[in-house]
Amino acid sequence: MARGVTVAVAAVGAAVAAVGAAVVAGEAEKSLVYQRVIASDPDDLMPPPKSNLRLTSGQIEMLKRWIDEGAKWGEHWSFVKPAQPVIPAVPQWAEALKNPVDYFVVARLLQEGIAPSREANRETLIRRVSLDLTGLPPMPEAVDRFVNDSSGS
Repeated sequence: MARGVTVAVAAVGAAVAAVGAAVVAGEAEKSLVYQRVIASDPDDLMPPPKSNLRLTSGQIEMLKRWIDEGAKWGEHWSFVKPAQPVIPAVPQWAEALKNPVDYFVVARLLQEGIAPSREANRETLIRRVSLDLTGLPPMPEAVDRFVNDSSGS
């Protein structure tokens, strides 16, 4: 298996050496990607004319600028191990916050100069949820059940 991979890598390397690199950082004119999007020959143009897709002049200029500026990119997000974010400190609201997400929301509100609202009562909460989910106000029986539910969830 390792030999097959080595042969494949060698073949790709030979093809790149023969044709050129897809992206030459700092040199859009030498980059095959850029050459293909500005090509005048329909056989070389990308995307192909029969796809009925076209890059705008702004998109082509953005690609050129990105390559000329070094074509920097990071690892694809799906390969990056998630990291635990640092929960922002909002000491003046700490007693009212019940969930780590609340800290992020309140920190952003304060950053924007907006004071957080006080917690809504249970009647308001069930009304909001019902309207969001069904577009209708809750039935009176559902309000009573929710308001009188002491399970804590």
